[in-house]
Amino acid sequence: MSDLSRAKRLVCTVGTLTAKDKSVFHPHQLRWRVPLVLSITTLIAYLDRLNISLALPLLAQEQGWDTEQTQHYGTLLMSLFYLGYGSSCILLSPFAAKLGARVSILLVITLASLFTALGAVFSQFLVLLMTTRVLLGVAEGPHFPMMSTINKFWFPLHERSRASSMWVAGVFLAILLAPILLVPVMNAYGWRAGFFLLAGAGMIVSVPLVLRYIHNTPAEDPHLSEQERQFLEEQLKGEVDEGEHSGAYPWFLLKERSFQILLLAGILNNIVSLGLSNWIPTYLTEVRGIPYQDLSWMVSIPYIAGLAGLVVWSQIGDRTSRRGLCAAIGFTVLAGCVMVAFNASSTTVTVTTMSIAVFTASAFASCEYAFGQRIVPRQHISGGIGIVNGLGLIIGGGLGPVVGGLILDGATGNGAIILASIALAAASASYWLGRRTGY
Repeated sequence: MSDLSRAKRLVCTVGTLTAKDKSVFHPHQLRWRVPLVLSITTLIAYLDRLNISLALPLLAQEQGWDTEQTQHYGTLLMSLFYLGYGSSCILLSPFAAKLGARVSILLVITLASLFTALGAVFSQFLVLLMTTRVLLGVAEGPHFPMMSTINKFWFPLHERSRASSMWVAGVFLAILLAPILLVPVMNAYGWRAGFFLLAGAGMIVSVPLVLRYIHNTPAEDPHLSEQERQFLEEQLKGEVDEGEHSGAYPWFLLKERSFQILLLAGILNNIVSLGLSNWIPTYLTEVRGIPYQDLSWMVSIPYIAGLAGLVVWSQIGDRTSRRGLCAAIGFTVLAGCVMVAFNASSTTVTVTTMSIAVFTASAFASCEYAFGQRIVPRQHISGGIGIVNGLGLIIGGGLGPVVGGLILDGATGNGAIILASIALAAASASYWLGRRTGY
């Protein structure tokens, strides 16, 4: 049985992790519980940012917005989050690294829960609701850089696609579960109830799990066997930390060609993926006329395919070391599927082709952070991933809702053409990155 398979056996019981649960893992493979717990924190944190896309149809109805106003205010609410998130990734990740990844993740969860709740409290004032979205982005900014830091200290190169994919799976699981969990709650009790539910989940579920199972390095984990600790030391000692650049923040990375290509691919990926995920619920209700209560199953179907894709592509990437080629294939298929999905007259065809697209596009999601952990020296991993995430989301997250919003104008097809073109550019960047790094 593979390492990943052993870790996945615990998924069904993550809510009741206790000391006796250690037996689920082989005594020399306890490291796999680390990305498993991180996937839960990612799941809840990502639901915090997705909740606005599911609340938007109800918010628009409450405010009396027409389609043009919904597109305008919805774009603002989505883009402002990514502005705060991206800035925080860049500016706060070095400070978070000084605090330590474990403490920083606890702060991320606590503050994100607070600002999610405040978004519901102050929602009657649009400016204040927008402010809470910015602050939520600021709070969540260091999350992925800190998880990447932990990943680099806990897993050797040949395991990192699988390890990273486990917590990246939290993103896909959030997109999958968001309509299933939040649409019924919001439909029955109002959209604010979904915000309060998520705020509570962060404090009740994520915080205890991090306190119990997450440590900055294997040396700090009292439950790790000596054999596994020695294995990790042996596997990781070959990754020499370059001392040439010892500044507090690794801006020198922006001069490195491989880092530039990774950043470009990340930006293009964010434009496409965030543009689609943020607007699909509104597209189905506004353009296709799907009743709001039916979104819970229709929006979820593509992301079941995405979760399956993460498992498949991460295994292929770790076993073949052709991650760049896999990502290029995924983006190319995505481009074709987007053109079919948003020009089809049938909703069934749209959902089917989007499912294929998300499955193949998850090839990049499975290797993005593994690429970062390979390219960036260990002492700069927090800042390096902060730059990739930060600039990627300021630019890609800012443009994604704008470009994705064009799909609401289903008659012109401009949104589909632009999204498909960006996907093809991402395919080229991914292939180039794989060739350059041999990874």
